[in-house]
Amino acid sequence: KDAGASEVLNKWVFDSLLDNDVVTGDDIPNLAKAWSFSPDRKQITFQLDEKAKWFDGKPVTAEDVQFSFEVYALPGVNNPFRKSQTEAIEKIEILKPDLLLFHLRNSQFQHFEFIGSLMILPKHIYFRQDPKAMENNEYTQLPKGSGPYFVKSLNKGDRTVLERNPNWWAGHLKQNIGAYNFDRI
Repeated sequence: KDAGASEVLNKWVFDSLLDNDVVTGDDIPNLAKAWSFSPDRKQITFQLDEKAKWFDGKPVTAEDVQFSFEVYALPGVNNPFRKSQTEAIEKIEILKPDLLLFHLRNSQFQHFEFIGSLMILPKHIYFRQDPKAMENNEYTQLPKGSGPYFVKSLNKGDRTVLERNPNWWAGHLKQNIGAYNFDRI
């Protein structure tokens, strides 16, 4: 519910399809190892990295990506900013377990930026029809994703303890070499 928590979740606990090169500002692979655009830039295809795994060792799939965007359309989800951004997506088509195609209503740069940066959730952990059930899920209270850490404990107003994810898959990516070296934060 604040910027600091979002930074921890978006960079340390969950991954997004793309990362950003801090030197050049270019989009670089993260969960997606490749992407391409249709000539009119209203379709974007993402190829997921076959090495991408969740904290529990299960693979990150196109279904997880699709779910991560569709969750904002569920009745009762209170995030008007994300809801409005997801409305730019006409549909998400799963072509293979590791390949998906975004169909956009129009071509605008911010749509690609949003799609590439949204934290991807594990559908097998978070899927619930009722947003209140998602909100009260044990993994929502102590989040675990595909990132280098997971939330071990949380004492609101005092401290949050992160522990290294033993199944972290992305240490080999250029932007992660030499980073995330602590067992506990």
